[in-house]
Amino acid sequence: MSHGKRVKLHEKVDIVIISGMLATDPETFQIDSDDIKSQTRKVMENIGKLLQDNNLSWQDLIRLRILPLTLSDLDSIFDVLREFLGADFTTWPPTTYMSLVGLPRPQALIEIECEVASIKQ
Repeated sequence: MSHGKRVKLHEKVDIVIISGMLATDPETFQIDSDDIKSQTRKVMENIGKLLQDNNLSWQDLIRLRILPLTLSDLDSIFDVLREFLGADFTTWPPTTYMSLVGLPRPQALIEIECEVASIKQ
């Protein structure tokens, strides 16, 4: 599983940078599915766990990068993203979509990375 790094931006704001996340099972480090929807869902679940572990939520996302092997999968990816980020994409964080030539694991179809703001009261 990927990891995050907390960077102090200001005395009241930390930025959590979650590096490229694949659809790996956090216990076995294996990718157990071969379809884009299942892999996207697993990546989002993994990110959700990191958010939860850092007392953050999906509403704290300030940037999202979606990196599939092919942009022809975007409709399927959007279906899954809506489950986590809501149906109204205008409320999503700024999002970049880029297709990749390859990923670090041959069975991987998508990688997602993001930045999250943690604001202290």
